[in-house]
Parts: sequence; C-alpha cells; structure tokens
Amino acid sequence: MPTTIHLRPEDLQGIKATLESKVKAEVQAKGYKDVEVRDILPKTDLGLASDEWVVSIPSGATSVTVSKTLPNDTAIVFYGVALPTKDDVTVIRFRLGDAKIKEIYQVEIARALQNPIVYFEEGILYKPNEVMNIDVFAKTAGDKQVILLGVVAEPRGKTIVGTVE
Repeated sequence: MPTTIHLRPEDLQGIKATLESKVKAEVQAKGYKDVEVRDILPKTDLGLASDEWVVSIPSGATSVTVSKTLPNDTAIVFYGVALPTKDDVTVIRFRLGDAKIKEIYQVEIARALQNPIVYFEEGILYKPNEVMNIDVFAKTAGDKQVILLGVVAEPRGKTIVGTVE
C-alpha cells in the first residue's frame, strides 16, 4: 500500500507533471482532443457546499463522505492533503463506489509539521464515469478545513477556456 511522503518543491513539480499527463490521457481516451487540466474546485468538482475547502462532520459522528459520480468527460487525480488549521482530522479514505477502497491515509502527522501538507506516494486516479467517495475521519464533529491536492482534466471550455498553447 502506498504511503505518505515528504517532498521538496522540485520533486513535487515532476510528480505533478506526470499525474497531469495521466489524468489528461484518461479524458483524451474518451475522444476529447482539446483537454484542459486545472486545480480542483471543491463545489464544482466534489459537490461541497461552496468553493471553500471545508467539510462538516455532523454532531455525534466522526466522519463525513464526499461523494460524486464523475461525468463522461472528466477525470481527477489526487496527490496530497493540506490541513492548514491543524484540525483533528485523522484519516482520509478514497473509495471507488461504496465498497472498493483505493487508498487510505493516516494524516495526523500533518499537525506536527511546520508546513501541514502530506503528499501521497502515488496519485489516486478517478476515471470518467467512476463513483468517487472520499471519507474524512476526525476525532470530533464540526467544520474541518481539508484541502485535497489534485487536478481535474476536462474538455477545454467546460469550466474554463484555459491558455492557448
């Protein structure tokens, strides 16, 4: 099982470029030639209440699930998580549909870091039409700031026009 890793900025650039190519290829394989890669938007891409990186764990619970079926023309890859407020988030679990666990990461180490970002050893890819379920576990209920690092690939013009190459 892949683990979390600590990266230098120059290492991250290479890993991110590889993952961007991979996620772009998934959409191109569906017949879309002009594909844009962009940062994840919490509301647009994950169905959160707003484009702010906050998940709300209900009273009496210790987890919340972010669930979304990706459209036929969209793929997403995640490569890390940032916990800037150092909330009591403990685990992030990525599932394919309701049963298959793609990856699970213990992220409490982020609270001990000066720069509270945890990178994944391998990217977590969701292809077009896949059901993406992301579980966020914490010690207590309430609003938690959890920034999922990753990118989205989709046809140019769907969300943004992008830059001309």
